[in-house]
Amino acid sequence: MKKILLYSAMFMLVLSACRKKDKCEITAGFSTTYDSINGKVTFTSTSSGDVTAYAWNFGDGTTGSGASVVKAFTKSGTKNVSLTITGSESSCTNSTSRAVSVPLSMIAIEQKKRAILFDFSETWCPPCGSYGGPSFDSCIVLENSKISLMKVYGSSQPSSMNFGTPYNSMNSAFNVSGVPTFFVNETEMFGGGGVSATISYNVNWVKTKADAFATGTVDAGLNLGMSIVGDTIVAESTVKFFTAQASGDFRLALYVVEDEIIASQSTGTGVVSNYEHRNLARACNATTYTGAKLNNSIAVTAGQKFSTTHKFAINSAWKKDHLKLIGVIYKMNGSKGTVVNSLTFKQ
Repeated sequence: MKKILLYSAMFMLVLSACRKKDKCEITAGFSTTYDSINGKVTFTSTSSGDVTAYAWNFGDGTTGSGASVVKAFTKSGTKNVSLTITGSESSCTNSTSRAVSVPLSMIAIEQKKRAILFDFSETWCPPCGSYGGPSFDSCIVLENSKISLMKVYGSSQPSSMNFGTPYNSMNSAFNVSGVPTFFVNETEMFGGGGVSATISYNVNWVKTKADAFATGTVDAGLNLGMSIVGDTIVAESTVKFFTAQASGDFRLALYVVEDEIIASQSTGTGVVSNYEHRNLARACNATTYTGAKLNNSIAVTAGQKFSTTHKFAINSAWKKDHLKLIGVIYKMNGSKGTVVNSLTFKQ
């Protein structure tokens, strides 16, 4: 009798263990759906079994819960996304993870206007080194909060510092009469060219123009991405129109700029051999400074996006870790572009 009771107890324990095991038969899985218009990714559990809880880790420092989660990423790239599920018993869990590619087109574009400061300068120009350059450098603190900044050389020494072919169209469109000369978008500081000898005046002028530009309607915005593969820059861009455009020729210029270049510079007191040149224009995605066509003069709807990829060959004289990417959206007016928006990207 005792043996029968013992066997019965053992049978019940085995049966209980089997039932407990059955409750743990859950398998984690998920699918992804991309909403490129609104810049969001929906993660939906495809898990099987009696699942009671879902814990998501999106690989960018954020988490979520629920069988379906809508996520807006702030940076593009590959994310290691994981899902951990829990069964009807808290000790019963299962996990899965995989690499999820988030393209630049999925990243929300900020509805904000940024002007661009063009500083036409040269290494042989004493005013460029004595107060033009320092004024430009003082505006760097406004980068991306209010403006993008690009210094343009056309006849400096060494010639490797010059902007090259795009400079010709730029010099013609802006009708640069002398250096140093500041332009915020299409507005020249002084009608006959030049920059004030007072650095604070120049900085305040730039800030005032950038603030005035920022108050207007944001017709279009952009996101940028840049990676370096060997001796090639892979530049990605996404432009989104926030307002409909019945007509107009819109273009996107992608400029490679190099920061912190040490080279000679004439100043009011002589030649400085270790002068630091900031945000110097190196290359453009077209032979003309206004870049490549976006809409081919076809009407644009609100919310419409244009995504591009452009590759730049890296010159051996450039320092790879000093490179930035500036994007400028132009609306063409003849051969001259009217700035719609700009953005600066640094790795």
